[in-house]
Amino acid sequence: MMNAEKTQSKSTELKVWCEHCSIRIAPNEERTAVSGKVYHVRCYLKLPAIAKPKA
Repeated sequence: MMNAEKTQSKSTELKVWCEHCSIRIAPNEERTAVSGKVYHVRCYLKLPAIAKPKA
């Protein structure tokens, strides 16, 4: 009998989901973290009652 080696791909990147839209944020995508919550930049700008930076 041959033993099959198990291969595990361990990613150093943690999977992160946007608090506003619940869509996963890709590792190469820009993100904004505020008060322990992570958002897509476009989702963060849609949130009401937040002082938004002038672009």
